[in-house]
Amino acid sequence: MRYFIFVLIISSSAYAQQNFFNVPSSDITQKGTLFFQEQINLNNDAAQSSTTLCYGLGKKSEIGFNLIGLNYLYSTGFKTEDKQQPYAPYFSLNFQKSIPISKWLKIGLGGQTGFNKQVKFGYYLYANLGFYIHHTHTKIIAGSYVNNQNYFGPNQIQPSLSSNFLTSIPLQLGFEQEIVKDKLLLQADFISGHHAMSDAVYGLAYFMNSNWILSAGFQVPNSQSLSNKAMVIEFTFLPK
Repeated sequence: MRYFIFVLIISSSAYAQQNFFNVPSSDITQKGTLFFQEQINLNNDAAQSSTTLCYGLGKKSEIGFNLIGLNYLYSTGFKTEDKQQPYAPYFSLNFQKSIPISKWLKIGLGGQTGFNKQVKFGYYLYANLGFYIHHTHTKIIAGSYVNNQNYFGPNQIQPSLSSNFLTSIPLQLGFEQEIVKDKLLLQADFISGHHAMSDAVYGLAYFMNSNWILSAGFQVPNSQSLSNKAMVIEFTFLPK
Protein backbone atom coordinates (compact mmCIF):
# COMPACT_ATOMS: atom_id res chain seq x y z
CA MET A 1 0.00 0.00 0.00
CA ARG A 2 2.82 2.45 0.73
CA TYR A 3 4.02 2.21 -2.86
CA PHE A 4 0.69 3.85 -3.70
CA ILE A 5 1.90 7.03 -2.01
CA PHE A 6 4.64 7.46 -4.57
CA VAL A 7 2.66 6.68 -7.69
CA LEU A 8 -0.24 9.01 -7.01
CA ILE A 9 -0.78 11.82 -9.44
CA ILE A 10 2.29 14.03 -9.86
CA SER A 11 0.11 16.79 -10.95
CA SER A 12 -1.48 19.81 -10.38
CA SER A 13 -1.19 19.48 -13.19
CA ALA A 14 -0.88 17.93 -13.22
CA TYR A 15 -1.31 18.66 -13.29
CA ALA A 16 -0.11 22.19 -13.84
CA GLN A 17 -1.42 25.45 -15.08
CA GLN A 18 -5.18 25.71 -15.37
CA ASN A 19 -6.57 22.23 -15.83
CA PHE A 20 -9.57 19.96 -15.54
CA PHE A 21 -7.91 17.68 -12.98
CA ASN A 22 -4.66 16.52 -14.59
CA VAL A 23 -4.95 17.65 -18.22
CA PRO A 24 -4.30 21.35 -18.93
CA SER A 25 -7.42 23.15 -20.16
CA SER A 26 -5.34 25.56 -22.29
CA ASP A 27 -7.03 28.53 -20.58
CA ILE A 28 -4.57 31.38 -19.98
CA THR A 29 -4.24 33.62 -16.92
CA GLN A 30 -5.13 37.21 -17.77
CA LYS A 31 -2.27 39.69 -18.07
CA GLY A 32 -1.06 41.02 -14.72
CA THR A 33 -3.13 38.60 -12.61
CA LEU A 34 -2.20 35.57 -10.53
CA PHE A 35 -3.80 32.12 -10.78
CA PHE A 36 -3.55 29.68 -7.85
CA GLN A 37 -4.48 26.01 -7.54
CA GLU A 38 -3.97 23.49 -4.76
CA GLN A 39 -4.62 19.81 -5.53
CA ILE A 40 -4.76 17.14 -2.82
CA ASN A 41 -4.89 13.39 -3.51
CA LEU A 42 -6.15 11.24 -0.65
CA ASN A 43 -6.06 7.58 0.33
CA ASN A 44 -6.22 5.73 3.65
CA ASP A 45 -2.51 6.12 4.44
CA ALA A 46 -1.38 9.41 2.95
CA ALA A 47 -2.13 12.72 1.32
CA GLN A 48 -0.26 14.29 -1.57
CA SER A 49 -0.21 18.00 -2.27
CA SER A 50 0.60 19.74 -5.56
CA THR A 51 0.57 23.54 -5.80
CA THR A 52 0.47 25.73 -8.90
CA LEU A 53 0.97 29.48 -9.34
CA CYS A 54 0.69 31.17 -12.76
CA TYR A 55 1.14 34.80 -13.79
CA GLY A 56 -0.42 36.24 -16.92
CA LEU A 57 2.14 37.76 -19.28
CA GLY A 58 -0.28 38.99 -21.93
CA LYS A 59 -0.37 37.98 -25.60
CA LYS A 60 -2.14 34.73 -24.62
CA SER A 61 0.77 33.45 -22.51
CA GLU A 62 1.59 32.75 -18.86
CA ILE A 63 4.47 31.58 -16.69
CA GLY A 64 4.51 30.09 -13.23
CA PHE A 65 5.84 27.76 -10.53
CA ASN A 66 4.83 24.30 -9.27
CA LEU A 67 5.59 22.34 -6.12
CA ILE A 68 4.55 18.86 -7.23
CA GLY A 69 4.13 15.64 -5.25
CA LEU A 70 4.60 16.72 -1.63
CA ASN A 71 3.75 13.50 0.24
CA TYR A 72 2.46 13.31 3.81
CA LEU A 73 2.17 9.90 5.50
CA TYR A 74 -0.37 9.95 8.32
CA SER A 75 1.86 7.65 10.39
CA THR A 76 5.27 9.33 9.97
CA GLY A 77 4.81 12.79 8.43
CA PHE A 78 6.34 14.29 5.30
CA LYS A 79 8.24 11.90 3.03
CA THR A 80 10.40 12.43 -0.06
CA GLU A 81 11.08 9.89 -2.83
CA ASP A 82 14.64 10.18 -4.19
CA LYS A 83 15.43 6.57 -5.10
CA GLN A 84 12.43 5.43 -7.11
CA GLN A 85 10.82 7.04 -10.17
CA PRO A 86 8.72 9.13 -10.23
CA TYR A 87 10.72 11.30 -7.84
CA ALA A 88 8.93 13.60 -5.41
CA PRO A 89 8.57 16.37 -4.61
CA TYR A 90 9.48 18.36 -7.73
CA PHE A 91 10.18 22.09 -8.00
CA SER A 92 9.14 23.16 -11.49
CA LEU A 93 8.60 26.13 -13.75
CA ASN A 94 5.62 26.13 -16.09
CA PHE A 95 4.78 27.99 -19.28
CA GLN A 96 1.77 28.03 -21.57
CA LYS A 97 0.83 29.77 -24.82
CA SER A 98 -2.58 29.84 -26.47
CA ILE A 99 -3.03 30.35 -30.22
CA PRO A 100 -6.63 31.18 -31.28
CA ILE A 101 -7.69 29.65 -34.61
CA SER A 102 -11.36 30.61 -34.59
CA LYS A 103 -14.16 31.37 -32.15
CA TRP A 104 -14.55 27.67 -31.41
CA LEU A 105 -10.99 26.33 -31.85
CA LYS A 106 -7.56 27.10 -30.39
CA ILE A 107 -4.14 25.50 -29.89
CA GLY A 108 -2.48 25.29 -26.48
CA LEU A 109 1.28 24.74 -26.17
CA GLY A 110 3.00 24.38 -22.82
CA GLY A 111 4.70 22.30 -20.22
CA GLN A 112 6.67 22.22 -17.03
CA THR A 113 10.23 21.36 -16.19
CA GLY A 114 12.20 21.20 -12.98
CA PHE A 115 14.13 19.06 -10.52
CA ASN A 116 13.90 17.36 -7.13
CA LYS A 117 16.21 17.99 -4.18
CA GLN A 118 18.75 15.58 -5.69
CA VAL A 119 18.70 17.75 -8.86
CA LYS A 120 17.22 14.99 -11.00
CA PHE A 121 15.73 16.70 -14.04
CA GLY A 122 12.15 16.09 -15.16
CA TYR A 123 9.81 17.47 -17.79
CA TYR A 124 6.31 17.29 -19.24
CA LEU A 125 5.54 19.04 -22.55
CA TYR A 126 2.26 19.03 -24.46
CA ALA A 127 0.24 20.36 -27.39
CA ASN A 128 -3.58 20.56 -27.18
CA LEU A 129 -6.46 21.37 -29.48
CA GLY A 130 -9.32 23.09 -27.66
CA PHE A 131 -12.87 22.87 -29.05
CA TYR A 132 -15.61 25.15 -27.69
CA ILE A 133 -19.35 24.70 -28.31
CA HIS A 134 -20.56 28.02 -26.97
CA HIS A 135 -24.33 27.57 -27.11
CA THR A 136 -24.12 24.41 -24.96
CA HIS A 137 -21.21 25.68 -22.79
CA THR A 138 -19.11 22.63 -23.68
CA LYS A 139 -15.31 22.40 -23.79
CA ILE A 140 -13.31 19.50 -25.25
CA ILE A 141 -9.52 19.17 -25.18
CA ALA A 142 -7.54 16.65 -27.24
CA GLY A 143 -3.75 16.59 -27.34
CA SER A 144 -0.48 14.75 -27.01
CA TYR A 145 2.50 14.93 -24.66
CA VAL A 146 6.12 13.95 -24.05
CA ASN A 147 7.81 13.42 -20.68
CA ASN A 148 10.61 11.54 -18.96
CA GLN A 149 10.61 8.79 -16.33
CA ASN A 150 11.81 11.07 -13.54
CA TYR A 151 8.53 12.99 -13.81
CA PHE A 152 5.94 10.33 -14.74
CA GLY A 153 7.74 7.17 -13.64
CA PRO A 154 8.64 4.03 -15.65
CA ASN A 155 6.49 2.25 -18.23
CA GLN A 156 6.68 5.09 -20.72
CA ILE A 157 4.62 4.81 -23.88
CA GLN A 158 6.23 3.09 -26.84
CA PRO A 159 4.20 4.47 -29.77
CA SER A 160 2.67 1.80 -32.00
CA LEU A 161 -0.34 1.13 -34.18
CA SER A 162 -1.57 -1.73 -32.02
CA SER A 163 -5.25 -2.36 -31.35
CA ASN A 164 -4.86 -0.90 -27.86
CA PHE A 165 -4.96 2.63 -29.25
CA LEU A 166 -5.64 4.48 -25.98
CA THR A 167 -2.49 3.18 -24.29
CA SER A 168 -0.11 2.86 -27.25
CA ILE A 169 0.14 6.56 -28.14
CA PRO A 170 0.58 9.58 -25.81
CA LEU A 171 -2.94 11.02 -25.61
CA GLN A 172 -4.50 13.47 -23.17
CA LEU A 173 -8.19 14.33 -23.27
CA GLY A 174 -10.41 16.67 -21.29
CA PHE A 175 -14.13 17.40 -21.15
CA GLU A 176 -16.15 20.09 -19.38
CA GLN A 177 -19.91 20.67 -19.44
CA GLU A 178 -21.79 23.41 -17.59
CA ILE A 179 -24.69 21.97 -15.56
CA VAL A 180 -25.82 25.04 -13.62
CA LYS A 181 -24.98 28.41 -15.17
CA ASP A 182 -21.96 30.05 -13.50
CA LYS A 183 -22.20 27.57 -10.62
CA LEU A 184 -21.60 23.88 -11.40
CA LEU A 185 -19.52 22.04 -14.03
CA LEU A 186 -19.10 18.38 -14.93
CA GLN A 187 -15.42 17.63 -15.65
CA ALA A 188 -13.40 14.60 -16.76
CA ASP A 189 -9.93 14.00 -18.14
CA PHE A 190 -7.74 11.12 -19.31
CA ILE A 191 -3.99 10.50 -19.86
CA SER A 192 -2.99 7.39 -21.82
CA GLY A 193 -0.24 4.89 -21.02
CA HIS A 194 0.85 2.70 -18.10
CA HIS A 195 3.03 5.12 -16.09
CA ALA A 196 2.16 6.86 -12.82
CA MET A 197 0.05 9.54 -14.53
CA SER A 198 -1.95 7.21 -16.78
CA ASP A 199 -5.50 7.38 -15.50
CA ALA A 200 -8.87 9.08 -15.81
CA VAL A 201 -10.47 11.45 -13.31
CA TYR A 202 -14.23 12.14 -13.15
CA GLY A 203 -15.73 14.89 -11.01
CA LEU A 204 -17.48 18.21 -10.49
CA ALA A 205 -16.36 21.83 -10.12
CA TYR A 206 -18.43 24.17 -7.93
CA PHE A 207 -18.06 27.97 -8.04
CA MET A 208 -18.18 29.07 -4.41
CA ASN A 209 -18.06 32.70 -5.58
CA SER A 210 -16.74 34.62 -8.60
CA ASN A 211 -13.10 33.74 -7.79
CA TRP A 212 -12.96 30.51 -5.78
CA ILE A 213 -13.73 27.07 -7.20
CA LEU A 214 -13.96 23.77 -5.31
CA SER A 215 -13.46 20.63 -7.42
CA ALA A 216 -13.72 17.00 -6.39
CA GLY A 217 -13.27 13.81 -8.37
CA PHE A 218 -12.31 10.16 -8.36
CA GLN A 219 -9.21 8.84 -10.11
CA VAL A 220 -9.43 5.54 -12.02
CA PRO A 221 -6.12 4.03 -13.22
CA ASN A 222 -5.67 2.62 -16.71
CA SER A 223 -5.17 -1.11 -17.14
CA GLN A 224 -1.65 -2.12 -16.00
CA SER A 225 -0.99 1.47 -14.92
CA LEU A 226 1.34 2.49 -12.08
CA SER A 227 -1.38 4.90 -10.97
CA ASN A 228 -3.97 3.91 -8.36
CA LYS A 229 -7.46 4.79 -7.23
CA ALA A 230 -7.65 8.05 -5.29
CA MET A 231 -9.91 10.90 -4.27
CA VAL A 232 -8.86 14.22 -5.81
CA ILE A 233 -9.74 17.61 -4.30
CA GLU A 234 -8.81 20.99 -5.79
CA PHE A 235 -9.06 24.55 -4.51
CA THR A 236 -8.68 27.10 -7.31
CA PHE A 237 -8.41 30.89 -7.28
CA LEU A 238 -9.42 32.23 -10.69
CA PRO A 239 -8.68 35.96 -11.12
CA LYS A 240 -11.28 38.14 -12.79
